[in-house]
Amino acid sequence: MRTVALGLDTSDLAEHYEQASANRQFRLGVRLLERLALKPGETVLDIGCGTGQLSEYAALQVRPDGAVVGIDPLALRIELAQKRENANLRFSVGDALDLAPLSDSSFDVAVLNVVFHWLPDRQKALREIFRVLRPGGRLAISTMAADIQTEVRELKAKVFAQPQFSAYASPQDGPPFPISCNDLRELLSAAGFAVLSLDLEANAQVHSSPEAAIAFHEASAFGNFLGQMPAELHAAAKACLAAELSALQTPDGNIVVRNGLILASAQKISG
Repeated sequence: MRTVALGLDTSDLAEHYEQASANRQFRLGVRLLERLALKPGETVLDIGCGTGQLSEYAALQVRPDGAVVGIDPLALRIELAQKRENANLRFSVGDALDLAPLSDSSFDVAVLNVVFHWLPDRQKALREIFRVLRPGGRLAISTMAADIQTEVRELKAKVFAQPQFSAYASPQDGPPFPISCNDLRELLSAAGFAVLSLDLEANAQVHSSPEAAIAFHEASAFGNFLGQMPAELHAAAKACLAAELSALQTPDGNIVVRNGLILASAQKISG
């Protein structure tokens, strides 16, 4: 299994993510927070906060006395997040696999919105989250589902199988790492959480063109979209993928990409 590379992000990818995620990841995150029913005065940890849109929304829900901390391992995205001005909101570079800078039992809520499938060691992340949550603290996760295969992932594998690209690992072997509903339920239980809700949803993303679909996935994957493929082959690979994606075009020219998402909430029950 390949690991996620954190040094491939660029300013352009971060800026594009800021714009494109407003109608996708952010809206999903709002639905995720609804499962937690945030209350004024609560402290929230937004893990993998990206450019901070959902963190900012959560900060409004817990004011005047609550607080939100957003962390992300991508420094360029944290730079954008830190431009958000809110007295009860702060951001820093941080990793879900190492929350050592955060104190035990210091948060009421933790959120991972479209982040969990980027973590190569989900057990370690859940142990860290368990530690920083107070007894009775709540956790919400939205993540890519293995139960419903994403079409883009399948088409990428088809492109990688072509002779000019076949020397490089298939995207099927590496990140992102989707998870099944059963496996997520078991991981949460093993980490000391009681599962409150866990739902599998079919999801459809609409993009204006094959190129727009690729640009969105590039920004979301912070440079990992084409895996280990050398940079000099990226243009050719993206052209091949655009040709494959064109088969998904609707009569109005849009690209509809379908995949599966899991939305889950849980509560710390021990420790």
